[in-house]
Amino acid sequence: TVTGAQTPKPTETPKPTETPKPTETPKPTETPKPTETPKPTETPKPVETPAPTAEPKPTETPAVSFDYSGSFTETNDRNGTMMITGTAKQYQITVRRTVSDSEYVIWTFSGVFSDTGVLSYSDGVMTRVNTETGVSEIKYTKGTGKLAFVDTGIVGVYWTEDQSDLEDKTAFFSKN
Repeated sequence: TVTGAQTPKPTETPKPTETPKPTETPKPTETPKPTETPKPTETPKPVETPAPTAEPKPTETPAVSFDYSGSFTETNDRNGTMMITGTAKQYQITVRRTVSDSEYVIWTFSGVFSDTGVLSYSDGVMTRVNTETGVSEIKYTKGTGKLAFVDTGIVGVYWTEDQSDLEDKTAFFSKN
């Protein structure tokens, strides 16, 4: 035995070298895509159009289209006549009443009938005529009054005259 001599260590057999596995990069975890909701369809903005301009309503034309023209006779003593001429835009009225054998009175005025058949006037002229002398005298201008058209089986007009000194300021004229 040799002293001091070391016993050799058994040689280790080297382990076969393992080839290292390539480093795998881990796959990124894919997050599931959220279910896509469709974008809301945008409502188209309305095209702004200018407000229509209002047509001016005529103030002279009655809402009900009716022809008030005609010839009328006073019913109380049948000494008066009325003539209405014109259109819905303007009527002219002439009233003639006999006062005596030699005298008569004429009223003239104009206006527009409302949709209820009433005509108010403020342009009345009263003229007194003497047939013996041939003299005509204007008694007043700017007279006021009204006509009210009625149809109650007898078509006619009630006339109220505000200025004259005649007893009967309201008379009924029936249509001829």
